[in-house]
Amino acid sequence: MAERTLRKRAGHVKVAIVRPSIIGCCLEDPVPGWTDTLAAAGGMILALSLGVIHFVKVKTDGVMDLIPADYCSNIIVAAAVFRARDEGSEVMVIHSASSEHSPCAIENIRKGFMNYIERHPYVK
Repeated sequence: MAERTLRKRAGHVKVAIVRPSIIGCCLEDPVPGWTDTLAAAGGMILALSLGVIHFVKVKTDGVMDLIPADYCSNIIVAAAVFRARDEGSEVMVIHSASSEHSPCAIENIRKGFMNYIERHPYVK
């Protein structure tokens, strides 16, 4: 509904919409692993690390489309610059996802997660 409203009311304002997939923690900036929210993947990861959730049913040979939060914010800034330079009048829609170029295999995510939790258990 928000996108439809933007399309109707944009007028002469250049609009770019970024559609991220599942946003995960930062890969690099400000520090690896940083997040400030329990939305998206953060809530699930916290519940698993605290032991609140013991089991998640997934296909281990599947792919989860995660995009690091810092990549997503970089794409938003780049989209604004790109749209400002573009002469077109259409609302620009940019998808921010990883699976086509850098697929996140669920088994790799599980292994990395368990490795981290074993090295840095939550003690509170």
